[in-house]
Amino acid sequence: MPESLVAAFIKRLARLALIAPPQDILIILYFIGNLIIRHPGLKRLICDRNSSEAREVAQDPYVMDEADPNKSQALQSSLWEIQLLRNHMLPSVAQAAKIIMTQPLPGQEYDLANYLEIKEEDVSLKPKISSI
Repeated sequence: MPESLVAAFIKRLARLALIAPPQDILIILYFIGNLIIRHPGLKRLICDRNSSEAREVAQDPYVMDEADPNKSQALQSSLWEIQLLRNHMLPSVAQAAKIIMTQPLPGQEYDLANYLEIKEEDVSLKPKISSI
C-alpha cells in the first residue's frame, strides 16, 4: 500500500481524534501507532513541536476535503493533532498521545483488544486507586 494513502488515512484519523469521545481517542491513537509501526517511513509525520518541521494548524498543508487521498498532501504534514492531544484534560488520553509522540515505537504492534472494551465511565478524571 502506498505511503501517501496510509498517511492520508492517519491524518484523517488524527483529525477525528480531536472531536471523538475519550474512549475512542485511545483506540484511534494506538491504531495510528500500529499503522506507523507497519509503515516505518511514516515516522516522519511525528515531529518535535520545537523543531523547524513542526507546523501550526494554519500552516498544515494537509487537505482534508480532497477526494483523492494521494493528492491530500498528507506526507508533507505532521501529526500536530496528536501533539495537541498531549495536553488533553484526561490523563489516559494525554498519556497515550505522549507515548505515540515521544516514546520509541515498539517493534510489535499495540494490542487494541485492551482498548476496545473501554467504556466512557472507564476513562475519567479520577485516577483509579488500586486496593492493597
